[in-house]
Amino acid sequence: MTILFSHNTARRYWEFVGVSGRHGVVGGDSVLREASGRKSAIERCGIDLPGDEGRGPEWLARPVDLMVPTAGSRSKDPAVSNHVCAAGLPPSSVNRIAEDAYVTSPELTFVNLGRTLGVPALAEYAMELCGRYAVTPWRECGFEPRAPLCDACGLEEFARGCGGVHGMRRAIEAMGIAGEGSRSPAETTIYLLLSMPREMFGYGLPRPLLNQRIDLAPTAQTRLRKEYLLVDLLFADERLVVEYDSRAFHNAPAKLDSDDDRREVLQDMGYEVVVVRAERLSNFRRFDDLVRFTIGKRLGIEVPPMDPRFARGVQNLREDLALASGACS
Repeated sequence: MTILFSHNTARRYWEFVGVSGRHGVVGGDSVLREASGRKSAIERCGIDLPGDEGRGPEWLARPVDLMVPTAGSRSKDPAVSNHVCAAGLPPSSVNRIAEDAYVTSPELTFVNLGRTLGVPALAEYAMELCGRYAVTPWRECGFEPRAPLCDACGLEEFARGCGGVHGMRRAIEAMGIAGEGSRSPAETTIYLLLSMPREMFGYGLPRPLLNQRIDLAPTAQTRLRKEYLLVDLLFADERLVVEYDSRAFHNAPAKLDSDDDRREVLQDMGYEVVVVRAERLSNFRRFDDLVRFTIGKRLGIEVPPMDPRFARGVQNLREDLALASGACS
């Protein structure tokens, strides 16, 4: 017997270990058939569960999510959340992490979470997996740089191959609105708020490019001491750049001067630069003003009217995207 960590436990595992955990890949079906939540399986898995005299890996917290093949193999431990899956799993969908312990791959974890997360929050998680950061609530700023765990095309292809797995349909829908290349939770939030369809209470703007490279002329290279810039969000056809300024990384005087120089160079190259500061992003009325009277106008697009229905929808969307979590500071 084995145990198979899944859902939020697997999500936390990948947030901790990142790409270094992408080893020991095995076929999911054979592991799932042998998976169990019974006490005997847990005792022999080689990993101490939380609560056992304070032991257990740092990424493991209660409740522990385990995937099992049948109702009869569920755990009776109140600290365990059982997830019965009778469907076949795609190849290479599980990673071995101890002698008799496995964790769902980032791709399968994403699909599994489609059972409990709404489409916006699931798209947000997809952008974390396909971006260059990991949400880390245990750190002061709420995230840290990390190499991508997936690419968007591969993640969508995997989701489409999960017929019968709970969460597949919602995962595919989420990939239809997710972007690739974000470097922070705030960039992800801005991207989704701006570009999600209006029926989902986004602003329905064109999907910008994330962290696009803009090469510099020799004089600009001399001034900025670099050959190119990466801009947070770029509407390329309209030459509109949207940059996020966080409290954590942009308040030092030297950084403020550097940001000013960067914007002047971009403006000299014919780009218009719009800055979204943390305080504005966290206030839906102020952010709406920026989108309505600046970004939308620069794009030549009229955004939806702020009637009571749209206002409620936007506020609910922002809650789904966890804007209050502090990860956008």
